[in-house]
Amino acid sequence: MMTFIAVCAAGGLGALARSAAGTAIDSRTMGKFHYGIFVINVSGALVLGYITGLAGMRVGGGTERFDVATIVGTGFLGAFTTFSSEEWQTLATYKSGRWLAVRDVGMTLVVSMAAAGFGLWLGTQLT
Repeated sequence: MMTFIAVCAAGGLGALARSAAGTAIDSRTMGKFHYGIFVINVSGALVLGYITGLAGMRVGGGTERFDVATIVGTGFLGAFTTFSSEEWQTLATYKSGRWLAVRDVGMTLVVSMAAAGFGLWLGTQLT
């Protein structure tokens, strides 16, 4: 039950952090590309890969490490990185140029997956 409450609290903090970070980044980078959500998604993927590696999602990870990964990964990062924000901004971009929207989605997917893989590798090197 305590893990559930911690995931909920972490989710609230993640949503607040996303809003603050997105606003701060987008206010400095006006243009056709949505840097705020891009930076948020890539950094969130990196951190999620890292904590997954640290949690040792293999035999012998330990329940304490898994609880922290669940709280940070599902709670905070689940709210910090959000598919709905990405898609909302992609639809807004689609109105101004179909190929820009395709570029945004493709770039976010490729770079986020690379960041998650690097984070996972990094986290497993430290366990």
